Amino acid sequence: EYEELKKMKNLGMIDCANNQIEKLNPFGKEINLAKVYLDYNKIKSIPVAPDGYFMGFTQLESFTATHNEIELFPDIFNARSAYICQSVDFSYNKIRGFENGDDFKGINAGQVNISDNYLETFPSVLFKKGSPMNYLVLAGNGMKEIPEGALQGPNTFMLEALDLSYNYLSKLPDDFY
Repeated sequence: EYEELKKMKNLGMIDCANNQIEKLNPFGKEINLAKVYLDYNKIKSIPVAPDGYFMGFTQLESFTATHNEIELFPDIFNARSAYICQSVDFSYNKIRGFENGDDFKGINAGQVNISDNYLETFPSVLFKKGSPMNYLVLAGNGMKEIPEGALQGPNTFMLEALDLSYNYLSKLPDDFY
């Protein structure tokens, strides 16, 4: 399957929204899609190819995988990438954490939406890994706390908007002030 997908050198967009897809196959680093739409499926995870990539990111503008069954935010992006994606949207999944934990590579995207998932704790790994986000949406996660130091990272200053609506926060850490 991977051997066939990596031959699609001219593929620029894939739209598989509103299907019954449960399992994805990676394209690999050489396939640089500009737009990926995987919304409204039954996807549980997004795998990487033997080269360590789900797909190449030199052309990526938009990646959406909303309304699926993903439990860990996939570690398929990289905050250190020279290429900036406009938007990444994993809202309405079952995300409880980040694949590879503290070794998660981050995301180089202007807008990141992880709303309506199950993140009870603020995803500080995004900032610690230097994700240069302008807009982060974490609404409706049932988030109970934001630990001190959660906003520390080399690119936190780039954040312009943070949506924490519809959570269970009772206080904000000193970082917010």
